[in-house]
Amino acid sequence: MTSKLQLCIYLNETARVDDMPLHELIVRRLLHSGIAGASVMRGIMGYGRHGHVHRTRLFGVSDDRPIVIIAVDDHDRI
Repeated sequence: MTSKLQLCIYLNETARVDDMPLHELIVRRLLHSGIAGASVMRGIMGYGRHGHVHRTRLFGVSDDRPIVIIAVDDHDRI
């Protein structure tokens, strides 16, 4: 069994490039780069260096929740 390396990219759900969500752009780039696998996970709640807690608000409206992209492949590919 070969060991794999995991890359975690943290951003928030409002991050965009032009009209595309940044997490979608990153996953598409990972796919086109031949990375073995990637997943996007939306956080229920989180905070960053400023100590501001981000969470789901009333009626499911978000307060800029965190998103994590996890990519896995061989060490030399990541």
